[in-house]
Amino acid sequence: MRAGCDGFSQVPASRLAAARTLGATRWRAFWRVEWPAALPWLLSSLCLVFLYCFSGLGLALVLGGQRYATLEVEIYTLVAYELNLADAGALALLVLLVCGGIAAVYAALARRLAAAAKVEPLPLRRVERLAERLALAAALSALLLCTGLPLLAVLWRGLAAGAEWVALWDEDTRLALWNSARFTGVTVLAAGALGLAHALACGRSLALRAAIFLPFVASPVCVAFGLLLLYPQWSGALGLLMAAYALLAYPLVAKAALASLDGQPPHWLAAARGLGAGPWRAFRRVTWPLLQPAMRRGLAFAAATAVGEFAVTLFLSRPEWLTLTTLIYQRLGRPGEANADAAMQLSCVLMLLALIVFWIIETAGGAGPGEDSRADVAKPE
Repeated sequence: MRAGCDGFSQVPASRLAAARTLGATRWRAFWRVEWPAALPWLLSSLCLVFLYCFSGLGLALVLGGQRYATLEVEIYTLVAYELNLADAGALALLVLLVCGGIAAVYAALARRLAAAAKVEPLPLRRVERLAERLALAAALSALLLCTGLPLLAVLWRGLAAGAEWVALWDEDTRLALWNSARFTGVTVLAAGALGLAHALACGRSLALRAAIFLPFVASPVCVAFGLLLLYPQWSGALGLLMAAYALLAYPLVAKAALASLDGQPPHWLAAARGLGAGPWRAFRRVTWPLLQPAMRRGLAFAAATAVGEFAVTLFLSRPEWLTLTTLIYQRLGRPGEANADAAMQLSCVLMLLALIVFWIIETAGGAGPGEDSRADVAKPE
């Protein structure tokens, strides 16, 4: 949805006005002017949607069962229950090949969009025609049916438990809340440092810019499986788990910071250096203030990724590293109405944390110069 809004906002108002002046109907102007301008944005968004769905573990593991098991679920089953590393490795390679191809298409589209010229956006107008109102109502109804109602159902089920909310203060819940908070904090710090360093190091290097997309190509399951194969002696180390969290989250910071750096006027930094400022002073007084809005947004998305991370934690976690997502999964897997109610209540807490994070995303600063909000996407599982 956000990609569609961004795409249609790139339609030149003068070009659309010229088409209408030459006699084009609204429908013809849409197909010949608006749709070609918005299509690359929509295609790049669909590439990300495919990557997230193809490499998603949580939904398929909880709702899919054996009949609708995905490659990610099969890899997890082979490693966690059968210790069949050979077959799991073959499936992981297949996932990497498919995701790599889609990521290459996304990178090409993102590069094309980044080079697009600035255009005069279309002015916003009220929906007045009956057909437009019906189309808007249908879109909002689909959004409510697919996303709103399931969340409301979880909230209703959690609130209906009533007196059972006291279960949220048991030992496991306190441990999960503490671990989720500290893992998110460590991830934000590590992702911020790595993302900023990667963005500053990129310069005009196409190879380093393309490397930002590597964690998008490797799904969380493949990352966790690869870490287990490469560092078996550290499989129970907290540092390895935090490294996996940071690896999955830092591209969000790097992409936002790089887009902001690309949009900064180069003569400002040159003027500061010409006035005698050293590299560090020029960065602190010129580059960093312009970079802060993009960094805040990237860090907020990194925090959202850490809050909802499930696959890596399920692979690499130990019992004392229980998080909200893994605790919800455990509660759902246990029999009894009390466990189901507790899972719903924990889901409400997780939704509250996610809402707080996304509120920070929308209110922190604003887009910096040249910032590409299209690629700022969180991967909660």
